[in-house]
Amino acid sequence: MEGQAFETLRIRWPGREQQLVMLLSLFGREAKAALPCTFVYGPSSTGKTSIVRDTLRELQKQTVYTTKRKRGDLSTSSPSSSDQTADLLIQLADTASQQSSWIAIVIDQAETIADQSTMALFTRIRELTDAKMAVIFISQLAWGSNAFEHDMLHATRPSMVRFPAYSLPELTKIMALSAPMGAEAACYIRFLQQVLPSFVRVTRRLEELQGRAQSLWPAYISPVCTGNVQQQEAARLWQLFLPHLHKSCSSASAGRQEAASSQPSSGVLDFELPFMSKFLLLAAYVAARNKPTLDRRLFDPKAKAARRKGALAQDRQVEAAREARVQGPSPFALERLLYIFWGLLRCSCDDTDDEPFTPVDELSAGIFMQISTLVSLQLLTQVNNELDLDIKYRCNVSDALAQKIASNVSIQLQQYVLYV
Repeated sequence: MEGQAFETLRIRWPGREQQLVMLLSLFGREAKAALPCTFVYGPSSTGKTSIVRDTLRELQKQTVYTTKRKRGDLSTSSPSSSDQTADLLIQLADTASQQSSWIAIVIDQAETIADQSTMALFTRIRELTDAKMAVIFISQLAWGSNAFEHDMLHATRPSMVRFPAYSLPELTKIMALSAPMGAEAACYIRFLQQVLPSFVRVTRRLEELQGRAQSLWPAYISPVCTGNVQQQEAARLWQLFLPHLHKSCSSASAGRQEAASSQPSSGVLDFELPFMSKFLLLAAYVAARNKPTLDRRLFDPKAKAARRKGALAQDRQVEAAREARVQGPSPFALERLLYIFWGLLRCSCDDTDDEPFTPVDELSAGIFMQISTLVSLQLLTQVNNELDLDIKYRCNVSDALAQKIASNVSIQLQQYVLYV
């Protein structure tokens, strides 16, 4: 059965043969031999969740799936939540005892329960309950990252399955499976091979690349539909298509220039940016306008709440804002940019959360790649040499563009730009 499952899944998920072999070797065993805990990790949009669930479905395993969108959904540090977690384990054990085969518990976004006792309990669930259960954690962060420092000390080390970012040939093969209706396979693959290198520097998210490719395909194939060019004339097709590609690639910088102009702003973000890049730009905007001493008060719930502002304090803020506009945005360190970035991201996910926030995965390669892309788009400027230990940047985002981005991701920007 495992051999048939592999062949079916291999066709369905190209570029993930190695991961499928590892998952099938873990999940495709008999109940007694099934490993109780597996840790699946890798960047976003690499197929982790979909492939895990599809593999379990192909093996006909009963699955309990949960994802924690907000802190407090699965467990917190309160005693009542610990009791709830214990009750959950008892219920799962009762359910598993009624099954002929082991059941799988899939916990997505596992980084959101880091530094809590919940993960340690789930890694030892078979030892604690003696039930036929296998736990699969799914996370964007590696087990050795700072986010799981507490869990590495208190939890049993799980089996690791890494999902790396898709390579360019793998992306081409995957996107070719969703070719537009009527498109010849060879022609569409050639189109993807020519177009994708222009966009993978900005994002490797499949849904974004798929949207870009499918929106540009009509312009690419239009000369063939009108009879002006033969489908085999690849060089001629590419030459006619280049103006459309250049226009699409420059949409971000064109949108920035439009927002920075003196024309009235519509308040709607009219160009595309990756989700994380929007928060990086907002973090850069805040860092360039606030003093570093404000960061802890804005993004650390442990910091003492500010006293009620009097008339003199409000006057000082107005004066500081006026001076900041005259002086222009200040340069800021990379470490500060990342701290504010994670603070804004946390606030956007759960505005009502009072738990202390710990920035995680600050050294993510994906985040650094997006910072590099923003520099190439001139939305950020590196103001010192890359060899310097303290890398600093300057924000080139205008007030109008910052408001558009903040509105797009539902952030109240005025709450974080205080100047003093």
